This record gives sequence, C-alpha cells and structure tokens, in this order.
Amino acid sequence: RLALHLLPQLFPPLDKHHFLVTVFFGANDAALETEKVHVPLKEYESNLRQIVRHLESAAQHVILITPPPVHEAGRLEFQRRKYGDAATGVLERTNARAGEYAAACSRVAQDSSA
Repeated sequence: RLALHLLPQLFPPLDKHHFLVTVFFGANDAALETEKVHVPLKEYESNLRQIVRHLESAAQHVILITPPPVHEAGRLEFQRRKYGDAATGVLERTNARAGEYAAACSRVAQDSSA
C-alpha cells in the first residue's frame, strides 16, 4: 500500500529514465487476515495494476516477480523456536495462499507489458 504513495517520488512519470524495474510484492500481503501485513487479494491485484501502469510510464521494462513458495515446516519450526510454548502452531503464511497471490501477479503481467 505504501508503494503506491511513494511511486511518483521514486519513479517520476513520463521519465523513462530507468531501463528496468523489478516489482516483488505479495509475500507479506498473502499472510493470513489476522496478520497486520495482510492485504486482501483483490486489493493486492488492483494495487499491483496501478503500480505497473505507473512504472510503464517511468521505465522501459517492468518485470513482475511472483511471491515465493512458503517453506511451511520451516515457518512452524521458526515459530516454535521464537515463541516456545506460546507458539500457536498455526501458519500465518501458506503455499495455497501464496499461490493465489502468485496467480494474481501473473494475471497482471499478462494484461500488461510487464
């Protein structure tokens, strides 16, 4: 969400000064709804479309990078190490959810020149 506000300062529109810009959002956005960093899927896709539209006016090439897969067992182990007996054992990020956000990122790329 913050990226939308920062784009005009970081990448002035109609500049085309930048040759290549990579966009890598979604890993935190795809967290479960209970997490502060979560962004609903439709909002994520809409925001990503706005980001791409802006960057296409400021860079020659835009590359979208999908959210990565989640190492679920590793996330649970990290939770146990960090919180001990207070660990919930509930994943705040899952491969299924990351896959939904990756698919949304792919849709945006297909619908644009990214």
